[in-house]
Amino acid sequence: MLWLMPGLLGLTIVAMVYLPRLSRPFEAMLERMGVPTQEANRRTQCQSNLYNVSMAIAQYAQDYDQRLPSATSNPSAYGWADALNPYVGSSAFLHCPKNANVISINPSSVGYTDYYFNSNCLDGSLPSAPDSSHLILIGEGPPSDARSARSGLPPAWIAQGDSPARLHFPVGEATNGGANYIFADGHIKWLRSESIDSPSVPSNSVPTFALPGVLRGRAKLPN
Repeated sequence: MLWLMPGLLGLTIVAMVYLPRLSRPFEAMLERMGVPTQEANRRTQCQSNLYNVSMAIAQYAQDYDQRLPSATSNPSAYGWADALNPYVGSSAFLHCPKNANVISINPSSVGYTDYYFNSNCLDGSLPSAPDSSHLILIGEGPPSDARSARSGLPPAWIAQGDSPARLHFPVGEATNGGANYIFADGHIKWLRSESIDSPSVPSNSVPTFALPGVLRGRAKLPN
């Protein structure tokens, strides 16, 4: 797990300085666990990309009164991903290394990003502690357009050994597969799909796509 930010409200320069140093022992740890070096590199690079996306969300929220990106209502952007693009700095950060074969610079085309936003949070208020440490904001999915959003993991992703929710281990090892996620407090974590709670059941102890009741009352959610 990478704890790269104290929250989504500011830039942590220490994290930027130490990120490359963190990745090297992380890769070594993965190798000791039996994960091939190439796979370790991809997983680490994906987490690094998501770190940049997490920082972009923080900067976006600062500029828009602590609001998260909108799915479609931002007049200057097609979706959440291209709304964040000016803050990310490079469209390369919107892609996982494992999906590098499908890339587009057109926000309305498949291949603009490999990540999806939690649709329960789009255009909502920026969540705060203690709920934010368990609320998933962004996860890994198939190549999609800039509006890619989901309210939870599709059942097929949980069942399949080579699904986007099991992307970062060798294909076929379904019991070991997992994906990277950004949480609302800014940290990034690799998780197996079975460790994520149902989106209909908010939780204060396990990762979830669901909004706790207090956030539902505060956030402006999509219709």
